[in-house]
Amino acid sequence: MEPIGKRIVPSDMTLASSVSALPGVSATMLVTLAAKALVATDAPEIHYPYQRSQEILRELEIDPRRFNLNPSEVRAVVLRSQWFGQTVRRFLGRHPDGLCINLGCGLDASFEELEEGGDARFTWLDVDLPDVIAIRRRFFAETARRRLIAADITDARLFASIPWDSGRPAILVAEGVLYFFQRAQVESLFRAQAEAADARRANLEVAFDYASPFGAWIVTRRPAHRQLGTTFHWTLHNPSELRSVDPRLELVEDSNVFLNAMGTGARQLDALYHLVSGSSLGGCAHLRRIPAT
Repeated sequence: MEPIGKRIVPSDMTLASSVSALPGVSATMLVTLAAKALVATDAPEIHYPYQRSQEILRELEIDPRRFNLNPSEVRAVVLRSQWFGQTVRRFLGRHPDGLCINLGCGLDASFEELEEGGDARFTWLDVDLPDVIAIRRRFFAETARRRLIAADITDARLFASIPWDSGRPAILVAEGVLYFFQRAQVESLFRAQAEAADARRANLEVAFDYASPFGAWIVTRRPAHRQLGTTFHWTLHNPSELRSVDPRLELVEDSNVFLNAMGTGARQLDALYHLVSGSSLGGCAHLRRIPAT
């Protein structure tokens, strides 16, 4: 499979037409926005006070109901985002002046949400395809501490070229993105970020979500993915499998946050799948590279 998308939005393209022209994988950022916009009505038990998603969808003239998300799916997306936020906060607690590299950033407001509760010393890089970044610039401005980078994250040269100071600890965040790639592309990405960290003599942590083969089969048959024509190519039984790509990776956390969003039937299915395969249907993983000796 070719790297996902290399189209650049023409300068005279309107916001509405540029959004409608997004390919399926890039358009999944709208599903994430829709879930966050619906959480107040569909999953009010979740405390998610940020209204930015509603504002963006309103300006894009997109009805969050168009993706036919059910309450469990809304909860799953928001709980996943909250897990990523907590993971990055813990990283910044250890490294207040650290660097966060947000791969496949879409239109999320993670930087703003983290900035509200921090001491504002960290630096943030939002990375996505040129057409996505062109849209993102309509809603989010670059600052001295946040940069928007238009790039293909499957390009192995990306990590060598991004602004990353020598010795500066970094966390790479890939929320809702890696499973759209082929296995070879994901493994290449992990090798490239490891090489970049070593070249800078910097500690690196990685946070991402994943799906098992059966979990991927279930999710991609939901209305939103069927509507966008998207499917999962990369699947994983256990995050520790990535040690075959980078032996210095150490598992910090493997959390199936999605179970908290699902009903009894889904939890029973996950338990049965775990009994048969030894793994969950999917989850969120936090890895740390062991420093070189």
